[in-house]
Amino acid sequence: MPNTRLQLDYSSASMNYSIDLILEGAITQEQVRAISMNLIDGYQIVAEQVALTSPLKEAMNIGLIDRYDETDHPLTDLGQWESGEPKASDMHTEEPATVSHYTISELAEVIAHATWDQLAASMELEMQVDESDDEDEYDSPGMS
Repeated sequence: MPNTRLQLDYSSASMNYSIDLILEGAITQEQVRAISMNLIDGYQIVAEQVALTSPLKEAMNIGLIDRYDETDHPLTDLGQWESGEPKASDMHTEEPATVSHYTISELAEVIAHATWDQLAASMELEMQVDESDDEDEYDSPGMS
């Protein structure tokens, strides 16, 4: 049985980074439509609000960036949706699942019914930017 490849993309002035997730099960066109109906701007989600890895946080964890800056934001692009609603079969793969806490059916249901809280996610990110700025302030020459 095929699985589903989901591409999570992050793009800002400071960096671009992508993660491919393989979820158990073959996504259907009905599930693609259900997801499409609840995406921000037709192709974005707040990954952490549906228990997915944020490419921005992954980039931080593996050392591609050392801190967040004012150009960063909490939105994750679903790569296959960036040019419009994708064809389900184009996302099918024979590769083994890399996500153990969701099947594609479960994730489609969660995304389709998610209530996105961009403000809370943005405020959390801004707090982390402010903390980074405070740390730099203390590391500056002449500061004690």
